[in-house]
Amino acid sequence: MGTHPEKKLFQKDQVIFTEGDLADKGYIIVSGKVELTKQGISGPRVVAALSNNAIFGEMAFFDERKRLVTAKALEPVECFVVDEQAFQAQLQSASPFIKALIRLMVQSYKKEISNR
Repeated sequence: MGTHPEKKLFQKDQVIFTEGDLADKGYIIVSGKVELTKQGISGPRVVAALSNNAIFGEMAFFDERKRLVTAKALEPVECFVVDEQAFQAQLQSASPFIKALIRLMVQSYKKEISNR
């Protein structure tokens, strides 16, 4: 894939990735809806429902190497798929402030997900 994202289509009810999978890509929704679930004691629970322009799976680019949630298409979904190489190429050109801001946002998101 290199430094440019590719577009990918997912069918309704198709699992995009599963909690615990190796995290190596991030996704930007072009169209459609994606549900994120986390396994709990009584089964999976919905932690987010996302649609156009939402980003998910971005934890792959930080300290997590395993998926924290399962992502499933609620309807046909078209996404840009961004691999770590493309993300890192963009991040390298970001200012130190933006890099720090991104890391703080990720820490906040991780805390929120773990509390759900």
